[in-house]
Amino acid sequence: MPDLALCLVFFVLAFSIRLLYLHQIKRLPLFYGLVSDSFTYDEWAQQIAAGDWLGQGVFFQAPLYPYFLGLLEAIFGHDLFLIRVVQAILGALSCSLIFWAGKVFFSRSAGVWAGIILAFYAPAIFFDGLIQKACLDLFLLSALLVLLGKAQRSPHRLYFAGVGIVLGLLGLSRENALILVPIFIGWVWFYFFQHDAWIRLCRLALFLSGLAVILLPVALRNLKIGGEFTITTSSMGTQLFIGNNASASGLYAPLVVGHGDPRFEGKTLLS
Repeated sequence: MPDLALCLVFFVLAFSIRLLYLHQIKRLPLFYGLVSDSFTYDEWAQQIAAGDWLGQGVFFQAPLYPYFLGLLEAIFGHDLFLIRVVQAILGALSCSLIFWAGKVFFSRSAGVWAGIILAFYAPAIFFDGLIQKACLDLFLLSALLVLLGKAQRSPHRLYFAGVGIVLGLLGLSRENALILVPIFIGWVWFYFFQHDAWIRLCRLALFLSGLAVILLPVALRNLKIGGEFTITTSSMGTQLFIGNNASASGLYAPLVVGHGDPRFEGKTLLS
């Protein structure tokens, strides 16, 4: 079977499973009654859909998913079932992408099994059905793996720019993904050591340009609205404290008891 046809098979299989799952859970109280981060994302998205595209202050939470959600709500209205269907489409596309990644890095059979496993992988199905950013994380990470594999096999300049763009988007969804930036720079420099230094520098420049295209507008927005040049969010200090204070147990604990909500945590940080 041709690779493109196989990708379509993975997509249809994964999407069908996710659609069946959504049909099974749509009567649960928490399907429409959102709590915690899901509630915050949805509230933020409704403000964006209503026209408040810039918001207020420096971003405290990663902004990509709320803007993705806000765009969907601007198009389809506040229809949480339809939004979850779109997320199921992204999850199904991730299965096709992970097939390509497995094929490029290892073998076609490895890619086939990777696509099958992800199509049936229960945590992935579960998170695709939540109003949470995990669906974007999986899709972007799968796309990143495909681009990295392509760049490794055939180092075309567009692949390096694409890696920068996708990694920038992933950083706006999951901030700690930006730790991959120095790792990628080191990989390009040492993996392609047989190529001229000028060629490697050009590839790195393309990668950093792609990264800047995504992150620089966010940093400038934070500077203009919040007075702070922050490339993603201002929550790093909060996260470090929650995970490393003297009473840290390794589990999440709110900064103030009874106020485990991003809106309260952001205000606590500012105070």
